[in-house]
Amino acid sequence: MSEYFEVSANNPVLGTGPDETGLCGVSRRQFVQGSMAAAIGSLACTWSDVLAGEKLPQLAGARADQVIVMWMGGGPTQMETWDPKPENANGGELGAIATAVDGIQIGSTLPRIAKEFKDVSLIRSMATGEGNHDRGTYLMHTGYTPTGTVKHPGVGSIVSNETFDHQPAGFDLPSFISVRTPSRGAGFLGVDHEPLIVSDPRNPIANMRYDYSKDRFYERVKLLDQLEKRFAATKGKDEVAAHDKIYKRTIRLIHSKRTQEAFDITKEPQSVLDDYGKVMVDGAEMANGFGTSALMARKLLEAGVRFVEISLGGWDMHGQVAMNATRNNTMLDGAFSALVRDLRSRGMLERTLIVWMGEFGRTPRINNGAGRDHWARSWSIAMAGGGINGGLAIGKTSKDGMDVENDPHSAPDVLATIYKSLGIDTNKVNYSSRGRPIPLVRGGAPIDQLVV
Repeated sequence: MSEYFEVSANNPVLGTGPDETGLCGVSRRQFVQGSMAAAIGSLACTWSDVLAGEKLPQLAGARADQVIVMWMGGGPTQMETWDPKPENANGGELGAIATAVDGIQIGSTLPRIAKEFKDVSLIRSMATGEGNHDRGTYLMHTGYTPTGTVKHPGVGSIVSNETFDHQPAGFDLPSFISVRTPSRGAGFLGVDHEPLIVSDPRNPIANMRYDYSKDRFYERVKLLDQLEKRFAATKGKDEVAAHDKIYKRTIRLIHSKRTQEAFDITKEPQSVLDDYGKVMVDGAEMANGFGTSALMARKLLEAGVRFVEISLGGWDMHGQVAMNATRNNTMLDGAFSALVRDLRSRGMLERTLIVWMGEFGRTPRINNGAGRDHWARSWSIAMAGGGINGGLAIGKTSKDGMDVENDPHSAPDVLATIYKSLGIDTNKVNYSSRGRPIPLVRGGAPIDQLVV
């Protein structure tokens, strides 16, 4: 039977000695760098103890402290979302709706988020040039096109790395969590900054319990530590070190009450669960899985996680774009608007940046299958919440949507804007495992209208 147990600081098998830190035995840095025994010896520390009454430390100059990326896998249509063209044949059949900001219209099937637009801004002039799903996804997460020599870290891993020393001492949730999407990993930054992937927010973490006694658990961990030390002494030192870090992080996760609280959405009030998790489609109530992911993202931010990515797929609409966009927009509209309202009501919106984006847009012209194909020449993303100025539409496309008319922006511009909002130095250079300099942002700059 699985148990959530405490380990004495002076445990004769796995203890670490008296607590001299005042922070439950170890700091986050010590936990990552220390021995397996030290990790187990500190299990009595819960995040509730560490974070009680403590705000998330801020980076100098930051306008936001945390980020939620809404990833729209497949290439979302800008015409049916953020850049409708109701006066042009390319606009399609869904039309446009006014928002809370004079002069800004969005797709007609997004009425709830239209009401929140004083906290939302658009970039309607994205021009990235990568119309392949994999390459576009890589580009929008890293700011680089794929190469065979360097695995660039994604934006979530960059944020994790840059805020690593700004977490509360003793805080051991990962800084980067990805819900319903693998996202982009840490590349040369290493396993410390890989995302924890949650495949289903309704049943978030598998293998959280074990069906034997805590004493047997002690012995298994001790044996594993001995075997890994023996193996590392002969070969595979780097591999063992990487596995050791992952394993220790996992041990802390499965024994923390804070983990259970952060990932459990079932205890939320029913009104909140309904606001995020239910939508009306053709007069019938349906579950909104994307909304459930958004609710989990809010809970993870409350627990102190810096960066959460959630996903709404199905945007590769080569056919029947009006019908398919209406379906996706119903899920998006409910989740996005609920998240903005909920964060605002909790006093979190002003320090939380929400970024809505995909790998590219879709063709302004509708194809013979009533759909839209891949288009990276002129498309849109949205940002909301803290760190940016709301109520803006940056850039402009032509009347038919085929070209950017002014103020074009790239993937590095978007990432630089995220970094600047968090107080991260956009001029910083990291180095690959072979010593190659890799700037956080290459060939881009923060979008001044949004962050100045």
